[in-house]
Amino acid sequence: MNTLLEKEKTTKENRIWIRISAACNEKCLFCLDSEAQNGKLIEEEKVKKQIRDGYKLGVYNRVILS
Repeated sequence: MNTLLEKEKTTKENRIWIRISAACNEKCLFCLDSEAQNGKLIEEEKVKKQIRDGYKLGVYNRVILS
């Protein structure tokens, strides 16, 4: 079971949000990312660069792929 202190730790994480694809075909009405959808995958080197650029020393880093 998580305690309040454990939950608080997650607020101090460095989160690196990475889009790996612009190929979603769901067309959800509430999508905030629909204009970025062009049917293509994001280049591997670009994804790696975004991870490297977002990484911070001395903190817990979490990469979130979307």
